[in-house]
Amino acid sequence: MGDKDISVIPKGYYCYDDKGICPYWSLIPLLPGQENGRCAFLEKSDWDLNEEKGKEVELFGKDVKLIGTESAHILKCSLLWDKVKECGLKKGG
Repeated sequence: MGDKDISVIPKGYYCYDDKGICPYWSLIPLLPGQENGRCAFLEKSDWDLNEEKGKEVELFGKDVKLIGTESAHILKCSLLWDKVKECGLKKGG
């Protein structure tokens, strides 16, 4: 992450604010929707982050089945595809 400019990262919990979308955020068109977000600042995608977190989620209509977890409260999956920050920077607003 060394020489990357954090001044361009939006404030808040999302990869965007009233000034626009974070320049480090993108989608990877070849990956399935809801798994295709990428953060160039972190140099990681939804797939990378989900693998690191060790959680798998299967969606069945409105229900979510968690594999390897006991409770929905501990569901951890990347939401970069939906522009939710994973970098953790400037979350305070």
